[in-house]
Amino acid sequence: MSRRSLYLAATALFLVLQLAVVGSVIVKGNLVLSRGVECRFKATGYDPSDPLRGRYVRFEAQVETKVFDQKVFDTCRAYFQLSETPDESGFTQVLRCARQPTSEGLWIGPVTTYITRSLSFDEKREDEDWSDLYDRRAKSPQVAQAQLPEKFYAPEKVASELEARLRKKGAVAVAVYRAYKGSILLQDFQVTTPP
Repeated sequence: MSRRSLYLAATALFLVLQLAVVGSVIVKGNLVLSRGVECRFKATGYDPSDPLRGRYVRFEAQVETKVFDQKVFDTCRAYFQLSETPDESGFTQVLRCARQPTSEGLWIGPVTTYITRSLSFDEKREDEDWSDLYDRRAKSPQVAQAQLPEKFYAPEKVASELEARLRKKGAVAVAVYRAYKGSILLQDFQVTTPP
């Protein structure tokens, strides 16, 4: 076999491998979106503008649970078990967080995980001193929080409208995902405002 034939064969193999990797990502994403369980989480968000990326909604889905294994402290990535049916308000319940999933139930992960306190700094009372808030926060239960994909790209007009709706008092933001075999993908981002 000549050097030119070896070069063409190596190039062809390289291209096939690249197409296989891209194809597997596309197939996996389509499987998650078509067969996955819909998961809805409350979210907070805003609309930044980036000269390279354009306008998008950046948000944080509230995926947290007070039920977690102590082994989760040793890692920054863990698995979260989700309820397959929504609660009475239409949101997905996070059942528990573990270092490894079990064979039953709907699990996502491993995803970036933070262990924090259930009381946030936003819950400071008007007449409360900061040191008292720190004490109250230290006594509040610990929670495991998952960091899910957080960008939702939208056309410029839609992104501006979403930001205006997010700033209204009483607005509720919902991040809609699909979960399937450990993977989770963002499907939609909705904002409802009171009349």
